[in-house]
Amino acid sequence: MLFDYINTGIPKNELTGEIEDKIEKSKFDRDLGISYMRTVMRDREARYEARKEGLAEGREEGEQLAYLKLYHDGILTEAQVCERLKISAEEFKELEKKFETADAR
Repeated sequence: MLFDYINTGIPKNELTGEIEDKIEKSKFDRDLGISYMRTVMRDREARYEARKEGLAEGREEGEQLAYLKLYHDGILTEAQVCERLKISAEEFKELEKKFETADAR
């Protein structure tokens, strides 16, 4: 019955009737409304920031992969890739392993 209430919004027993009453009463509670809106805004901001971070990581990985391809095609040297990505030779080797592992999947 609870599942039906969630899907339809129509209370069909005592429990769902009580839930409906509490929901209706909460609609007029100013403090609860303010708290709800703060939560919604905080969630939206968190999703926005997470998306922004994900896009930045994707761009960075794309750039790294492009430079590795130029290296493997013989267009750039390891030193040139390291200089452009601002990484050490050790980090370059780790980067190669990272993408080799990704290619193996």
